[in-house]
Amino acid sequence: MALYPQVKDTKEAQLKRLLQELLAQSEEEPQPPRYPNHLDAIDPWKRAMASGTLTGKVFSNHTVNNYARYAVEFLSKQENLSFENFQAELELIPPESFGRRDKYFKGILCFAKFLIREHSLPTSFLDQALAIQPKRHIPAKQATVTEEQLEALIQACPTPFHRLIIQMLASTGLRASEFCALKLQDVNLEEGYVVVQRGKGGKRRRVGLSPVCQELLKQHIDKLGHLQAQEPLFRDRFGQPLNRDGLLKRINKLGKKLGIDVSPHALRRAFVTINANKGRSLVMLQMACGHSDIKTTRSYCKTTEEEVIREMKNW
Repeated sequence: MALYPQVKDTKEAQLKRLLQELLAQSEEEPQPPRYPNHLDAIDPWKRAMASGTLTGKVFSNHTVNNYARYAVEFLSKQENLSFENFQAELELIPPESFGRRDKYFKGILCFAKFLIREHSLPTSFLDQALAIQPKRHIPAKQATVTEEQLEALIQACPTPFHRLIIQMLASTGLRASEFCALKLQDVNLEEGYVVVQRGKGGKRRRVGLSPVCQELLKQHIDKLGHLQAQEPLFRDRFGQPLNRDGLLKRINKLGKKLGIDVSPHALRRAFVTINANKGRSLVMLQMACGHSDIKTTRSYCKTTEEEVIREMKNW
């Protein structure tokens, strides 16, 4: 047993350590840039993210594609990446659009790390970029749904498939991408759980199913008939694997009919909030959601002041 507790590195500490390592490497004999044209580095960079050979972490397909999209968008306007033109492009995104600004910054920063590793960008880029990292100046919109709204959504579902979607997302806390990626081989109805083969950060976990979800899932599988173990479990009306956009459209359409602001992530937050209010362990909810830090799980809990007052009357 370790005598002292292990302190988890912050992202800033990890970035500074990486910068120190890169600076130490730069003191060695200079090497010619592997990618003088930065556009040529896009595909190798994507492979490095997907395989985990860039930072040691396996990036999800969603993140890989998003980051690559930002980099290609940047290089369609600028010949190559430099701090000056990166700062100029970042300034074109309004501060109010923090979400886009933040994702754009992270995507280009990740690309910069790869270019530095390949001797195609000065190590000073990271230090300069940290100074202009976007900061949120207004509270984030963190939509969730109440237990009453959830019941209304379930009752308004036009098809069993819609009901399965709402029930599963709200009672498992699965991310949209994790739900869409489920295959027949990932379902264990006898033991009552599904396996997320590759969650955020490439992590694998098992997630329990309520009796209602088990029954709805069984009916869905029976309706599909003969299905190979590795085939996608959920498909759209054209027979194609259901993707995040298709899932979002179904949920949004249902929410608009009822005047409820709902999304897959709102249902994920509702999973945490509703279960936390019922006294479920926050540690268990953290494991179910696949969060690395319990602070993230705590931030998902959107218990209102009115709910606290109502409960306190019975104390």
